[in-house]
Amino acid sequence: MKLNTLAAIATVLAPLLLTACGAQRPETLLSAAKESLAKNDAKVAIIQIKNALQANPNLAEARYLLGAALLDTGNVAAAELELRKAQSLNFSPDLVIPKLAASLLAQGKPKKLLEEFSAVRLGAPDKVATTTCAPAPLPSASHHKRPAPPS
Repeated sequence: MKLNTLAAIATVLAPLLLTACGAQRPETLLSAAKESLAKNDAKVAIIQIKNALQANPNLAEARYLLGAALLDTGNVAAAELELRKAQSLNFSPDLVIPKLAASLLAQGKPKKLLEEFSAVRLGAPDKVATTTCAPAPLPSASHHKRPAPPS
């Protein structure tokens, strides 16, 4: 009889304890991750997104956000993996493909990039994710020598 009583108490208390310990809904975690990304805190966002994905691994937006955050932190191989998962879950190609292309370029895979995406046409420019590339630094003025005046 004592075992039955303990089992009944455990059944009642377990959901309460899980809620009290901070188990959050995936949507709440994704919202928090977006706030972290807006504050340029990709590391915190990655943790929040991974927690959301533990609760629901088929969240396409979470896969995309994780891939984008991993790309921003330089983890380009993991970014490619997550972006491909977002793509397989039918997340917006206009958002996924530019980030996926950036991850392939960062890994030194231009041939793979061309093979996969050379025929792809994305939607309206305002719907397409932007991928930024840092321009090469300009040489400083000290590197330029002026020609000597004619004598």
